[in-house]
Amino acid sequence: MKKTISKKLRKQVYDKYGGYCAYCGTELKQRQWQIDHIIAKNRFMADVKSAVPELVPEFLSHLTELDVNHIDNLNPSCRRCNNFKHSFDLEGFRREIGYQLERVNKYSVNYRTAKRFGQVVETPRQVVFFFELCAPIINKGGKIFSYNGKIISFIIDGKEHWIHREEAEKRFNF
Repeated sequence: MKKTISKKLRKQVYDKYGGYCAYCGTELKQRQWQIDHIIAKNRFMADVKSAVPELVPEFLSHLTELDVNHIDNLNPSCRRCNNFKHSFDLEGFRREIGYQLERVNKYSVNYRTAKRFGQVVETPRQVVFFFELCAPIINKGGKIFSYNGKIISFIIDGKEHWIHREEAEKRFNF
C-alpha cells in the first residue's frame, strides 16, 4: 500500500535546508521540487534490515522497516538531482557524480574542444552534498536562510552568520 506524504510533512521537508536542494544546493521553487527518499523506497526494507553502513548511513541507523517516509529519510531535491540519484544509495550517488568529469572528457567532443580553447576549467574535487555542509549548522540549532553556490547564510541563537562553502568543507573535515 502506497503511503502519501502529507502537506505538513512536505513543508517540513522543504524547510529542512532552507528551501535548497539537499544535494546540489540549488534554490527550490515551490511546485518545482521533489521529495527524495535518501534510502530509496524500492530498497528501503532490504537495506534497513541489512544495516550495511554503506547502504544505511549512520544518521539513519535509527530507522525501522516502517519508516520509509520518516522526515530523517526525506530530503528536498531539485528534479535533476532526484532523477540522477534515482535509487542509488548516498555513496553510489556520490561515486556517479564523481565519474562525470571522466565521462565528459571521454565521450564529449564538444566538451574536449571547449576545454582545449580554455572555455572550461576543470576543478576536480570530492563530492560533498549540501546537506552534509548544513548538518553541523542544523545540529547546533541553526537555520539556513540563503545559499548562492558559494556562501551559506544561517541564523543561530538569533544571530546571522555566514560561511564560505570551501571554508565549511575544511572546517567540517570534508
